[in-house]
Amino acid sequence: MTTQELQDLISKLEPEVSKDTALFEVYQYGGGPDESFVKANKEGLQLFALELLKASLKVEETIRDPAKNTIHIEHEEMLANGDIGIHYIQPTLEVRQTSPSRPPYKETWKDTLTKGGCISIAIVLIVATIVGLIAILKWLF
Repeated sequence: MTTQELQDLISKLEPEVSKDTALFEVYQYGGGPDESFVKANKEGLQLFALELLKASLKVEETIRDPAKNTIHIEHEEMLANGDIGIHYIQPTLEVRQTSPSRPPYKETWKDTLTKGGCISIAIVLIVATIVGLIAILKWLF
């Protein structure tokens, strides 16, 4: 998306988003930040998305100027009540690294032995159940 298209989208969306009723809060439900969730209404999601779009416009200039190493979020009041506050964005030129692909799993002799053992135990249990039922029926009649 070009800068002009992005700017047009932001100027189109900005008057549509209700800043007074926007709610976007980040809560932590467990022991660490990896156990978190977002509580938001429609306006809050739209406003936060708008803030991210605005930040994407400022990334290039922020990275070029070492004095500006962060992009502040304008509407922090929508984030005020959550457990985790998001106050600024720190832009970077880094690209997400994909995890190295693991080689396909090769079945070992232990896997084959375990599978054979489980099947053998299942067969023994089925045979024992049938023999036991036959013995009970003979005893009853």
